[in-house]
Amino acid sequence: ALPISLAEPVISYVKRYERKRQVTVVLDASLSMTREESGRSRVSRLDSLLNSDDFGRLEDNVDVTTRYFGGNVAESPDDVVSDRTALGDVIAELTTAQVAASPEYWLLFSVGKSNYGQNPMDTAGKLAQPVIKVDMSADSGTFDIVIDNIDYNAVMFVGQRTEIKVRLN
Repeated sequence: ALPISLAEPVISYVKRYERKRQVTVVLDASLSMTREESGRSRVSRLDSLLNSDDFGRLEDNVDVTTRYFGGNVAESPDDVVSDRTALGDVIAELTTAQVAASPEYWLLFSVGKSNYGQNPMDTAGKLAQPVIKVDMSADSGTFDIVIDNIDYNAVMFVGQRTEIKVRLN
C-alpha cells in the first residue's frame, strides 16, 4: 500500500452531457404572407415546406423552437401584430430572449422586407449564430449573382477570427 500511496494515484471523473442541436425556426406571419403569386399565397407555400418530408427529418434530428413574427415575436401566429414586418426588432428580441439557450442557427422563412422598427442589417450583424433565410416570395425576379456554396468551420469561438468561404456564380 505504501508504494501505491507514494505514486499519488489520481482518480478523475468526467460527466458528459449531450443534447440535440438547437434550431430556431422563425416564421413570417405578417399580412404580406397572404399575397398571392403564381396562383398560390406565400403562406400556402410556407405550409407546403413545413409539411415536407425534409422538414420532418429536421425535426427528428434537432430540437426545433418555432416563433412567429410580424410587428412582434410570438409563440402563436394568432398573437402576432400582422399589419407590419419589424424584422430588425424581431432579431433583437429573439437574441435577447435566447441568451441562455442560444440555438446553433436560425431558419428564417420570410419575404425579407422590413417596414417598421430597427434596421435588420444592423441587428443581424450582431448575431452569434448563422441565419438561413428562405425567401417566400415567388416574384423576386432574376439575380445577377447567386451564392453557390458556403464553406465554414462548424466550430467557432467567441472573440477569435474564422474564415468563411462563399462561392458566387
